[in-house]
Amino acid sequence: MFFRLLIWITLTLICFPILADTAIGYRFFQKSSQANNTSIFNVTDKNDNFSHSQLNELYANLQVKGFNLFATYNVIYTEDHKTEDDGVLNEAYYDFSVSSLDFTIGKKILSWGVGYGFRPLDLIQQENRRVLISQYLEGVPLTSAEYYTGNSAISFLIANRELISERQSRSKDYEAVVKLYSLYNDWDLHGVGHYSETFGASLGLGFSTVVGEELELHASSTYRSRYHKLINVLTESNETFALTDPVLEKQYHDCINAVLGFSWTFQSGLTVIGEAWHDCSAYTYSEWAAMRDLTKQQQLLLSSLSQTARDATGKQIEGNQRYFNQANILQNNLFTRLSYDGEKTDPYLDVLLTPDDGGVVLSTSIEHEIKQNILLFANARYFTGRRYSAYQQLGDQALIYLGFRAEFVL
Repeated sequence: MFFRLLIWITLTLICFPILADTAIGYRFFQKSSQANNTSIFNVTDKNDNFSHSQLNELYANLQVKGFNLFATYNVIYTEDHKTEDDGVLNEAYYDFSVSSLDFTIGKKILSWGVGYGFRPLDLIQQENRRVLISQYLEGVPLTSAEYYTGNSAISFLIANRELISERQSRSKDYEAVVKLYSLYNDWDLHGVGHYSETFGASLGLGFSTVVGEELELHASSTYRSRYHKLINVLTESNETFALTDPVLEKQYHDCINAVLGFSWTFQSGLTVIGEAWHDCSAYTYSEWAAMRDLTKQQQLLLSSLSQTARDATGKQIEGNQRYFNQANILQNNLFTRLSYDGEKTDPYLDVLLTPDDGGVVLSTSIEHEIKQNILLFANARYFTGRRYSAYQQLGDQALIYLGFRAEFVL
């Protein structure tokens, strides 16, 4: 795998400099995680509480005469000597103008929401904005047209996104979007109308404004006619075990997503961010409590079962952890961040609370620029809270990332 990465780097360095506006970057980090042995979802007897992995990532961004290309190549090494590699063409699109209209055709990442930790207006692609290590999205095939006036813009977009279900089946979802933007005095106003064959109709509104020189306020909300989430059907019955996988993707109707927040930036470079949001596609407290209680009952059964039945029940307990595979586990969230923008060093500390169950996530990071476009970074996250809160029951109790990033403009 190392030689594939070396060949990719060599070809990039040879070919891209002859083209305009080319940036090449490399990122390396070591990930260490501490297992949460007290989690009710833990069914292993491993003595090693720590696991480690490494990631090497190369990315290249090319812009020339309306053409835009962005590609990434990743190689992951795990401590059990397994290697995984993956190359992705994240973006490949062409921008051009006809009369007063601007057009885009190709594959592009779509992000236009209002908010920091959660963006309800990102109706096509929702990025997990609270990951410790940023991840590059893969764009969607689209055709769009935009019309600009002095202080406003209107955009029309048709996209063809690929959806992957819980059973790993693939399907195409055709989507249409109308997006409005207007600058009114000191207010940025946003409106989005969205229709999807899979998710139905959605409508969203948002704003951001600056008060004085230090305070920024923002809010956004969307109505969604259909949404999906994973549900263990055993939580809806009196059974504790199923002969087949009980975690299914279910469809729901009519819900509201919303975020309300502020940022206060001091002249010293210190910034305080505060947000509250509601994500209807996450779990209600009663849904989480039902899953928690089911898993506790399954754990009690393990000691009284035969080896075959114990293995099957253990797999179902591990499968219950799929409730954690989303940006927001519970619907209601409170978030605050304290950060400092220094000349060479940028640290931050943030706290996420889920008030419904008392979960707490503590995160911290520091970046240091040793040379222009060459950064060292260290990130850490700790999951805690009430005994049976969702974040306190995650499979990992702590995460640490150490690494560096270098980017070169050719």
